[in-house]
Amino acid sequence: MGIFSDLAEKHHNLKTRIHKFRAPIKSKLGLFAVGCFYFSVPMLGGYLLMNYTLSIRDENLGRNREKLIEAQKRWKEQDTILVRKDTPQPHKVNIPTKEL
Repeated sequence: MGIFSDLAEKHHNLKTRIHKFRAPIKSKLGLFAVGCFYFSVPMLGGYLLMNYTLSIRDENLGRNREKLIEAQKRWKEQDTILVRKDTPQPHKVNIPTKEL
């Protein structure tokens, strides 16, 4: 555990050194510019992240979820082929479920 405690101590020292640094902003315009910067960076980052995840979603599911619907149909067909509904299975508990 000596390695982890040393690493934690170094991390704590780095955090305190970074957070002690202050650059004084004396003008109102500079303060406004910094406020706009701190507001806009997370907004822009969130927007870019959202667009990236939407493109991945379209690749995985299809534009109108057609790939997902096809996969659900295949799974349901495989389930009906592999398991007979009228024969109780010894390793499964028969719980009534809603159909998709």
